[in-house]
Order: sequence, then C-alpha cells, then structure tokens
Amino acid sequence: MQGNSTKALIIIGILTPVIAGIFGLYQGYFTNYGSDMHSTPQIKAAEPKKYSQIVNAPFFVSQMFFPYGYMGDVHGITVDKNYNLKRGGNIIDCTRVTYRPRDVKWMGVHWLYPDGNWGDKPGSMLVNASKIHLLATSLSGIANVQFGMGGINDSSKHYQGTSQIRTNVVALNEQFKPITIEINKGATEYLLSAFFVLGKQSQNTKGFDICLADLKYL
Repeated sequence: MQGNSTKALIIIGILTPVIAGIFGLYQGYFTNYGSDMHSTPQIKAAEPKKYSQIVNAPFFVSQMFFPYGYMGDVHGITVDKNYNLKRGGNIIDCTRVTYRPRDVKWMGVHWLYPDGNWGDKPGSMLVNASKIHLLATSLSGIANVQFGMGGINDSSKHYQGTSQIRTNVVALNEQFKPITIEINKGATEYLLSAFFVLGKQSQNTKGFDICLADLKYL
C-alpha cells in the first residue's frame, strides 16, 4: 500500500505543473482575446506644430524679424534698419533700403526670423494680426517697388512658408505714402517672411533709395 501511495504522489507531482501550464495558456488566451475585443483603440495624437517664435500683434516688424534676406542682385542691396531720416526738422526712425542694379536685374529683401532662415528652421506664428501698415518714401526721384509678406517655399528646405501676398507696383516720391496690406489668418500661421520689398531694374533704371517707417503688424 505504501508503494502505491508513493507512486501516486510521484505521478501527481509530474502532472501538476503540466496541468497548470495548460490552464495558464488557456486562461491567457481568453484573457487576451477578451481584452482585444473590449479595449479602446490607441490613437496617437498629432504632434503640435513647432514655431521659431510666437508673436502677438501689434508689433514693429524690425523688432522681431531681420531685414537681411537678400535675393536677386544681392551685391547691389544695402539695408540700414536703424536709419535716422531728417525731414522738416524732424528725425524719423526708419529702415533704409538702397538698390543698385547688377547682372540679375531685380532685387528682393525679406524680413526673416531667425536671421537667414529660408526654411532650415520653423517659421513664426503671428497671433491676432490682420494687416501690415507702413509709411514709405523715396530719397532719390521716383521708386517703383512692391511690398508684401510670405512667399518662401523652397522644396529643398525642411520647412515651407505661407503663400505670398503682395501689392501692385507702388510709385514712391519724396512724400511719405501710407501703405496697408490686408492679410488673413492662414497667412500668419507658419510665416518665414514677415515682410518684403521687391524691385526691378526695368522699372528703376538706376535703382532706388527708399525709407520705410512705422512698419508694423496690426
């Protein structure tokens, strides 16, 4: 009798882990099956957009952006963003843009942030901005130029800017001319160029010399 009991204990000792393993597989299968049937699908949230800066309007453009993004006849462009213009006994703070035509026959100056950012870094987000306002004058004869914002979309760069908004050609003389550019919300959501000046040699045979005052977003 004692021998039979010993054999029974041995058999039980062998079968117990086997049965436990089978039961564990069975339980795990149905537990996982049930969790798959009733669990909430995991939805990955979209990553928030990155901006180089977020700026609340109103603000002066040259305080937040750099007017050194030259295009076209780059060697014929000079910009002084801290120029003091003397008019009628008054001193007016302005940005002076001088253009002397070279081989390319056209020019452009973009206000960028960070300085030199053509799309290697994220653009800027402008909040509550609905228009651009400035006063523009020529220091030498008639200057035919265009103003605008946006328009930097180099496919070779990592970041793309907003679509371009610009004025028709504006003829400037020695009198300050008020300029207003209406913009929409989408144009300020991912901005590389906050402002630009464009000019052609065909419309300015000897180039031009202009001053921009009170340049700001409202």
